[in-house]
Amino acid sequence: MGMPKKLTKALREKRRWVGFQCIEGSTEKSLGRDLSSLGAKLIQFQNDRAILSVTLSNYEELLKNINGLGHKTLTSSGKIRLVRERIGLKKDSKRSKK
Repeated sequence: MGMPKKLTKALREKRRWVGFQCIEGSTEKSLGRDLSSLGAKLIQFQNDRAILSVTLSNYEELLKNINGLGHKTLTSSGKIRLVRERIGLKKDSKRSKK
């Protein structure tokens, strides 16, 4: 048996990063719980703004659900750096560089 085919960047599932404004009283824990059922992962949460990661196949459905929960989507992109710039968040200092 040969070695498995290397997973190149082009073969990986595409992701979108979504920046949104949370409703008052939202906590990181409650957002994480709500969003996991939508197939999204909470990446960063500061004050009333958050960034999440979602697969491209779940993107459209996620936007409908986020806005339906009362949150307001502000921007989205294929690059997290652009989402951070647009909504005014700095890179999370808790995560260390490897």
